[in-house]
Amino acid sequence: MERKGRTAAQRDLLHNTRMLLHRLGDLRAHTTDSVYDARQLEEMEIAEMIVGRDPDVLIEAIKRSVTRTEILVTDAEEVYSRWEAEERSREDALRRRIMRQRYFDKCEIDVIAKREGKSKDLVLRLLNEAVMELSSRFFGIDGFHHAG
Repeated sequence: MERKGRTAAQRDLLHNTRMLLHRLGDLRAHTTDSVYDARQLEEMEIAEMIVGRDPDVLIEAIKRSVTRTEILVTDAEEVYSRWEAEERSREDALRRRIMRQRYFDKCEIDVIAKREGKSKDLVLRLLNEAVMELSSRFFGIDGFHHAG
């Protein structure tokens, strides 16, 4: 469980880390599924898109969003991969398994606890520790200062 007395900045940072982990797959899909180039569309789709809109503004906004999201997702995936590979102890390995099950496999806490043969409280504590550790890696020095 999270310690009481965290600052608003700390809570926001941990929330943002959880949301990033939880939505990483959706963000990756945005980068691969978004249409911002006419070459990606069929002729009929182009005609429908242009009617009543300024397609250049829409396309540039989507392209900018895809580019920014691609940078964020690629960086987050790389940081997560390096972190996951760095286990140093049995508890580290457990933290990483719990993190993967929760955010990538989308398992509920009670399911993870049962799989791992641990209490729900311990699973939550280890998950929160992992989120705090990743916060500093995802958000740099701001994450380091705010997470702890």
